[in-house]
Amino acid sequence: MVTTHNLGFPIHSAKHSTHANWQQQESSDLTSLTCSGVSDPMVTMMDLLGHQSEVKHFKAYQDAQWFGTKARYVAPEFTANTRFSLDATFLINEIKASKQQGLNVKPIIIGPISYLWFGVEKDGVNKLDFLTSILPVYSDLLQAFADAGIEWVQFDEPILSQEIDEDWKHALLQAYFHFQRSPVKKLLATYFGKLGDNLPLLRELTVDGFHLDTISAEDEALKVVDWLPNYKIISLAVVDAQNSAQTDINDTLAWLKPIHDLIGDRLWLAPSCSLIYLTEDISNSMLIENAAIKLDEIKSIAEALDNQATIECKQAA
Repeated sequence: MVTTHNLGFPIHSAKHSTHANWQQQESSDLTSLTCSGVSDPMVTMMDLLGHQSEVKHFKAYQDAQWFGTKARYVAPEFTANTRFSLDATFLINEIKASKQQGLNVKPIIIGPISYLWFGVEKDGVNKLDFLTSILPVYSDLLQAFADAGIEWVQFDEPILSQEIDEDWKHALLQAYFHFQRSPVKKLLATYFGKLGDNLPLLRELTVDGFHLDTISAEDEALKVVDWLPNYKIISLAVVDAQNSAQTDINDTLAWLKPIHDLIGDRLWLAPSCSLIYLTEDISNSMLIENAAIKLDEIKSIAEALDNQATIECKQAA
């Protein structure tokens, strides 16, 4: 059967964020989990890594936006005195609480290379020089996830949709080679654009699965299917997480079914990016309602694929 999952969900009010957030994701096979009450994933990552900027501020990238969205983000600062120390208590507590509710949880974190990429250099430092000190903290975080019973962790690496030089490409390979013995499975997610020249990296990255923003890069889907080893999960975007317009399920099935026929249960379905980036200027309650509709659309597409597979099996018999 096709697995459905989510790349992030809008946060409810601070008082009622956690359980309400989970309930809205009941249609997904994997429930996304980020820090309660925090809509900026970079802030979440700063807290997890024990990395507090001397001055937290909004840093302008692409007109002060997180890629093409209306969201802003706090950029971590890297100085000569920057140090890291894992502080995952808040997230581990949420994992334990979610498991008590019987949920299959997938924590979502910003990957180490994108974290460095979007940071700010101070005191003449080079951000990439912090890779060797940040990776052990990420490894400790993965072990904490494993100890809490987590099977899959989603690493968001939107840097893969950017033009990056050889130093950053090498850093990506180094980071995920460092994680390869981690007891949790790793889903690497990219979004907001095509892979382009970064596509060959997929064959070398030591992860267990990969998410492609097929809304932005539908023409790269078959390349990803062809290039990735046949034991890796391939997650494809089947709804636009930045547009609340209704998804044309028939059109989606037309390009998706041949891929499903090729890889079967290795196919996962998801939104193009986190559903916190639905772009309309609407109330939080309406944003959450629209996000839940997107998840229902994904489930309908998965059921259509599964039912067609069942029909074909019966006909063959």
